[in-house]
Amino acid sequence: MPDTNHDLDELMLKSIQVEVPANVEERLHRRLVEFRTKIAEPPPSRFRTLINSLRHSASIRVPLITAAVFAVVVTLAFIPRGSNAGRVYAAAAMQLRSARSLVFTVELAPNTEIDFAYRSPGFRRASCSWGTEIRSDGSGKQIILMHLTKSYIVGKEEQSATPNFVLQFKALPKTPDQSIGEKWAGSRKLLGYRVHEAPSGSAIPGLSALDIWVDAASGNPDHIDLSIQEPGKPLYQMHIKNMHMDEEIDSSLFDMTPPAGYTKIAIPDATPQGNPPSIQQGDLQPMIEQSGALTAVVLPMKGSFIQTRAEDKAVREQLERIGKQLEKIGITPNGPAFGRYDPDRNWVAGYPVPPGTRIDAPFEILALPETTVASVIVKGPWDQEFDSPLGRDPGSRWATFVRWIGEHGYRLAGPPMEFWSGDDAHPQAQAMEMRIAVSKEK
Repeated sequence: MPDTNHDLDELMLKSIQVEVPANVEERLHRRLVEFRTKIAEPPPSRFRTLINSLRHSASIRVPLITAAVFAVVVTLAFIPRGSNAGRVYAAAAMQLRSARSLVFTVELAPNTEIDFAYRSPGFRRASCSWGTEIRSDGSGKQIILMHLTKSYIVGKEEQSATPNFVLQFKALPKTPDQSIGEKWAGSRKLLGYRVHEAPSGSAIPGLSALDIWVDAASGNPDHIDLSIQEPGKPLYQMHIKNMHMDEEIDSSLFDMTPPAGYTKIAIPDATPQGNPPSIQQGDLQPMIEQSGALTAVVLPMKGSFIQTRAEDKAVREQLERIGKQLEKIGITPNGPAFGRYDPDRNWVAGYPVPPGTRIDAPFEILALPETTVASVIVKGPWDQEFDSPLGRDPGSRWATFVRWIGEHGYRLAGPPMEFWSGDDAHPQAQAMEMRIAVSKEK
């Protein structure tokens, strides 16, 4: 800036009619120099302005700080809330889509589960709690092991009616349709997201909603809830839990060699159309039929049903307890007593009851949907099967029954059940229905 000191001095002398004291004149010159310096410098930054404002008295500083905090709050309020949530879902979905290995459990109903294992490029294993295991190696071939009867079926992979959950995971969209909030699992916070419609490539027919719950701390998928709504059928829900991704899996789980001592069941080239007729095989006359929905009061039991069933005592004790409780609450069973079990896991015994029945612990309500079953009636005393424990003797009625199922184009799709008709006082009038859910080989 050009020097204008002489102009200012001259101006002051002309504008002042009185003599200026020397000390006042010096002070005035100093103030004018400071003014020129300020207007010659660039304006301070906003950051410097904020720092300077904090040096002011409280009467000025408090309003400034309040205004700054308010501006931050307003800014955060207008940031889309779903942006971070979308990233959490996207990361979890990507883990499932790109996983080289997956291990998880599907809970179909109480005490009815399927353990799944997958390893890229195409090895799959489904171990069902009712004694059936399905293995495939990605080559188009699969082996079905029926551990109840120590038998197996070799067929094509596309014949399997077991849903391919891995394909479902790989079809997950990049963004969810809806955030469904949060919940706590012990000390872990879970965030929920919903996909309303089955995406293209879905492997589960009738899928109406897929809810994926993500661990907020790790970002890993914790569990998945599936809602399935098929035309003319009630809503059905499945729960996928115990999820592990990209962990080492034992190769023996996918071994396509039948275990020693297992007998092959030959599948005929042409399976009967519709329901096969009643076919006599020894003293059995099995049927494929449609079983209605079942509501029952049961008592869950631990351990092997095979051992307990052979003793009969535990079953009778359970049924007596249930019968007394039903009588106490004024409920009449609407069907014969039954047992439903895994070969080596938990089992239940109980009575069918009217839908809507309520019961207190330790009793439980078991609700089974309408399904296709194989059924056969064995007339005579209930205990006639005890000499050959169920599923261990190749010549037992259950083993013969299961072989008949496989030979007629069906395979097991649920836990075995036994219904006991008659009463203790008339053994010769007793009868037992052997029943098991089945699906038709495609």
